[in-house]
Amino acid sequence: MIGHQIKSLRKKEGMTQTELCEGIISRTYLSLIEKGSVQPSSSVLKRLSERLNTTIDDLEKNIESNHVDSITLERHIAKMLSKVETESDDLDDLMEDFMNQKYEANNELTHHEVSRIHYIYSIYYFNNKIYKDSMKHIILAIKNMKYHTSAVDRIKMYIQKGKLHLVLNEYEEAMNIFYETLFSIERNYITNQNVSEVLYLLGVTSTLLRDYYHSMYYFNKAYTFNVKFDYMHYMHEIIFGRIYVHDIFNKDLNSLVDEFKKYETIKSNLEVKKRLLMILNKDVNISHWLSKDNESHKFYEEVPTFVDYENMLTKNEVNQFELLDKQEKINLLDLFIIERSGLFMI
Repeated sequence: MIGHQIKSLRKKEGMTQTELCEGIISRTYLSLIEKGSVQPSSSVLKRLSERLNTTIDDLEKNIESNHVDSITLERHIAKMLSKVETESDDLDDLMEDFMNQKYEANNELTHHEVSRIHYIYSIYYFNNKIYKDSMKHIILAIKNMKYHTSAVDRIKMYIQKGKLHLVLNEYEEAMNIFYETLFSIERNYITNQNVSEVLYLLGVTSTLLRDYYHSMYYFNKAYTFNVKFDYMHYMHEIIFGRIYVHDIFNKDLNSLVDEFKKYETIKSNLEVKKRLLMILNKDVNISHWLSKDNESHKFYEEVPTFVDYENMLTKNEVNQFELLDKQEKINLLDLFIIERSGLFMI
């Protein structure tokens, strides 16, 4: 758009709107031109061009060279979003090319497009544990999100920001964001898999704040939601949360064993399965489960955080865990769950 190009050149020349429009048009009218609300006449465009030290022809050439086909861009954004969410093997090369395009700096893009681009950047940096850059981009994504009304996009971005607060140990901030997200979900009658994710993260945050009653409430609610809609999203993690809090309250874990068996075959992060096995082992004979998974056999030897408990927690002496008193068990589990990974699993 010609207005965007005029605004870009004006800023490059270090001029204010008043300096550019003086003696030609009003500042209000120039503002409308720059927003694309009105088109300038040929005579006005000629005079503005002269003051910007350019020509009408050069203005139009710049517009053509900077033009981004909206359909192509939407496809590119959708492709990159899918890549970062699945952590594709070729992601690094694709992201380097995507970032070099600097789409977010193009004045022709809508706020919605800019918002989604920054969201992609945030996920990429988050997955690479570059949390400062991830936070910077999610803030920009949310800032641009104000100008469009996609409830699903809004929820995803708030979830992303909440996760960042979690890994930065800012639990109160995370809780506030997840509460706000849950409210938005209920207000918009959303029933997709983001619901179970938010409920799970509320459970995690409550646990890290040692508010175990609310932990149980949110983990149970997440589990019930997944069962109702036949979702598997975060199912192992949700079951892990329920088992962990049951253990905190010193409840019998046998009632949750069937849940673990039912969902044991879900494709999930092995680390989550290992954690489930460890806690269940306190009250349930799980040696036959360990034999199903070669990786699990090595579990007690692999986890570096358990160096001091190496002899106690080998695969041949797993029942020694029961010899610890209640507080030692809690301390050990906290060490494993929180210090090992920052939180449960996000």
